Amino acid sequence: ENAEYAKNNDKDTYLLSTLADGDSLSNRQCYVRSHFVELFVSSTQDVSSRHSRGAQKLHMNQIGLRCAYCVKLKPRDRAERAICYPSSISRIYQTVA
Repeated sequence: ENAEYAKNNDKDTYLLSTLADGDSLSNRQCYVRSHFVELFVSSTQDVSSRHSRGAQKLHMNQIGLRCAYCVKLKPRDRAERAICYPSSISRIYQTVA
């Protein structure tokens, strides 16, 4: 367990990092994945609060990615794409880039 990691208790989350990250990713990428990026399953509240124009429709139980630190801020104070919902595995990079 990483003591530096931002702990969030609003829902079950999972770190994006894996033990094999260091085999193919830079130190910076490993750090970001192990400290900042959380995976979660969208709830009914997530679906009902989604209001971005032009955004793809969000479905209940869709996987989301979020910044572990930005999520504690009010939505208007968060960085762009602080919370995102890739439409497919192939869209993960484009969604957060």
